Amino acid sequence: MVGALGARRDAPHCGARDAGSNADWATHTRTQQHSAAHRRKARATHAMENTAHERATAPHDDTPTAPDVPPPSDASDGASAHASDGASAPDSGPGAWNLATTVIRGAYHQCGSGRRVKLYELEGQAWVDRGTGYCAGVYDEAHDEALLVTRREEHCEALTEPAEHAAEATEPSTYMLVVSTQLDTDDYLLRSPVVKDDVYQRQQDTLVVWTEPDGTDLALSFQEPEGCNEVWDFLTEVQLHYLLSRDPACTPEDRARLRAAYAGAAEDAAASVEFRLPAPSDETLPEIEAALGAACAQGAARRERAVEWLLNEDYLRKLVPVFDAAESRAELATLHCLHGIMKAVLALNDNVVVEYLLEDDVFFPAIGMLEYSPEFPTLKASYRDYLQRHAHFRAVVEFDDPNVVTKITDTYRLVYLRDVILVRLLDDATLSLLSSLIFFYQSDIVNYCVGHERCLDQVRELVQAGEVPARKHDAVLFLHQLCTMAKQIQLPGRLGLFRALVERDLLVVAEYALEQRVPAVRNAGAEIVLATLEYDVHSVRAHVLAQAQRGERPLLRLLRDLLLGDAPAGVQSQVAEAVRALLDVAPDALGAPPARAGGDPERFLTWLYKGEVEALLAPLARLPALGAAPARLDRLAPAELARYTQLAGLLAHIIAQHSFRSQYYVLNSGIVAHVGALLHAREKPMRLAAVRVFRACLATGNHVLHRHLVATGAVGALLALLEREAPRDNLVSSACLGFLEQVRRERIEAVRAHLVEAHAAQLRRLEAHAALQPCVAGLLAAPAHEASPCADDEARVDDAADEERYFAEDDAPLVPYGDEDEDDAELSATVARVRRPRREAVDDDELLRHVAKRRMPARDDDARAPHAKRRASAGDEKKLALRLSDDARQRAGAETDVAT
Repeated sequence: MVGALGARRDAPHCGARDAGSNADWATHTRTQQHSAAHRRKARATHAMENTAHERATAPHDDTPTAPDVPPPSDASDGASAHASDGASAPDSGPGAWNLATTVIRGAYHQCGSGRRVKLYELEGQAWVDRGTGYCAGVYDEAHDEALLVTRREEHCEALTEPAEHAAEATEPSTYMLVVSTQLDTDDYLLRSPVVKDDVYQRQQDTLVVWTEPDGTDLALSFQEPEGCNEVWDFLTEVQLHYLLSRDPACTPEDRARLRAAYAGAAEDAAASVEFRLPAPSDETLPEIEAALGAACAQGAARRERAVEWLLNEDYLRKLVPVFDAAESRAELATLHCLHGIMKAVLALNDNVVVEYLLEDDVFFPAIGMLEYSPEFPTLKASYRDYLQRHAHFRAVVEFDDPNVVTKITDTYRLVYLRDVILVRLLDDATLSLLSSLIFFYQSDIVNYCVGHERCLDQVRELVQAGEVPARKHDAVLFLHQLCTMAKQIQLPGRLGLFRALVERDLLVVAEYALEQRVPAVRNAGAEIVLATLEYDVHSVRAHVLAQAQRGERPLLRLLRDLLLGDAPAGVQSQVAEAVRALLDVAPDALGAPPARAGGDPERFLTWLYKGEVEALLAPLARLPALGAAPARLDRLAPAELARYTQLAGLLAHIIAQHSFRSQYYVLNSGIVAHVGALLHAREKPMRLAAVRVFRACLATGNHVLHRHLVATGAVGALLALLEREAPRDNLVSSACLGFLEQVRRERIEAVRAHLVEAHAAQLRRLEAHAALQPCVAGLLAAPAHEASPCADDEARVDDAADEERYFAEDDAPLVPYGDEDEDDAELSATVARVRRPRREAVDDDELLRHVAKRRMPARDDDARAPHAKRRASAGDEKKLALRLSDDARQRAGAETDVAT
């Protein structure tokens, strides 16, 4: 196989032709190559089983005998070549080969011509190339066994057909001699006995893969498909021989039927084989287990017959009395056989069988059989005890369709079967089957609940009515399980459920759950809110605004009370995540039409900043300011630590998301100075939360907010924290370094100038640390173009000038035309006519008067002269015009800040 294992089809053939090898040539008769070897071998197996059932004899011994293969006739010399008839008589003994022998060397008979091949071995997850050679099937007369042999290509000998037979030959005229008198030398890459088990697999056209008895995975990648066909025919012939030799009482008619099924003469031989099992009893259980295991290994057609027979005979129910009797007598051997039978039934991978197992009178005996595993003979599982004592179905609402109730029960049993009972026994096919059944059942349940309004209305009425708390708690858990199911189904069904929760006012169920003290109920309410926010956050915001307009307590206020109250840390984390989702309004959605923005975030933010944000972040505002904060804050309780960390994270989030509203709140409330006190906390998460807030302020790009950071002392406190933590090289020092790197990279001049002017000594001390040196050196260097407020403008002007020069340059033409000079002259004249009025319109005196009013750095006496005049070039005019326009924009921005 070229793609998978890398055997080269275009590799050159090796091995020189030897003229003397013609004497070793004999006529080679090959068997007909079969295109469906697997199917024919399966038909042979089915035909043999059918023959065994038809004979009214005692059960035969299933132990296979060694193949009785007679040596090829006319073996006059060990080095002579032989040819045998490829077709055996139907009434021949079981030891007759159906493959021709081509060459004999000593006791080894080579069957077929050698084919060029690569040998691979699986090591871990990779196939390793073990070498290139020639492969052929070999019969070992001394040990009476068939071998698969691969010899290194440099040691193989080419045998050539005599000239008088070359014209009549239909096979290739060159055969590679693979065998020799000894096969245990270093010349051989592979010497593998062919086993009777079905371990050989053919993949694509040129690959044969199998597993050795010691567990080694090997693969042969042939250069040509014909070579793969030849070796595969050898393997199937040997395994057919094992089938013929399995039963000593096999009659010639039986062998003829098997050969006909194998060769394709009787195409309906396999279809006529019926699957049958004996009546279950203690004596027949091993036979039943073996027959079911063989059916699972013999292909899809055989499995289908087994499934059909089991369902028609209602066979699994017949096993129940045997299981009950064996369990009452504590017969472990019988119980272990029943365990294997149930594993084989599940391995059939049929959804009808699985649904049959879910019936009440079959399910509990079936899982009872799976409790007695032969791998743990002294232990017994307790699946039935848990399901019968602890897992009870409670009908919270009334379902009009009884099938829905059945699907709810079956879904629970399937999940328990997949995740608990069969967790060690599942293969990929069975896992996929169970997961598919669970998916379809859950989809049907969710669609039924969404489509029947009365179902969800009953849940809301249970919570709003004066029911006992237990009934209300059941209603909350029912809705929580419904939301959990909806996460597993397709997106349209998910969106339909969560939209229905908001439209039918079912969020009151979650609000009721959040107010309860029962941990399971409160956690369920928090997960309902989180799931709804994940899929339909805009509807939840509209629900909050509607509650505020009606004078009710909004959901956000309830979440705030939980976050600021004495709720456990886990609940606080869930509530903080829900609040973050509610406040997560993308900046590009602000100002967009409601239809495109998915709601009206402007209305929600306007209501939010009328007092809700201030109340939410009140604990941060109550912290001491930076100037009054002690050197170390007292150690906090875990719940308080989590609360302050979550609130600081929410503050950083709204600064990044809510644009001018959040910035105005930060400037007006002075909360940055109080958050800066967290830099003195003993707990690292609180210090990291404060640094995140400061970095969010830097990322806004608002110069007023940058100066506010400097004025509150937050920058100096952060630099002092970095100086303390720098020798430890921990996460805190890394976060502080990220702050300085952000200042340097984004050229935040207000903060950089403050650092250089007020904390130069600290920066030079920090520069001694190798990890901090590049960033601190960049801050201290402060290139002139970075500090200039017009650096970006100058860069834009330079880019425009370069572009103009590019188009103004004279490039050599690709094709010389005779009239090119005339075209250039005409173009130059046109450009001159266009540019002349624009240049004449520029009043140099007026332009210079505007420039003189600006505060320009002093250069020389001529530059300071108010009436100095000079003729500006076109490039200077553009630079001055751009600077003047930028000054106007800056003045307009300053007026806007003052008005704000």
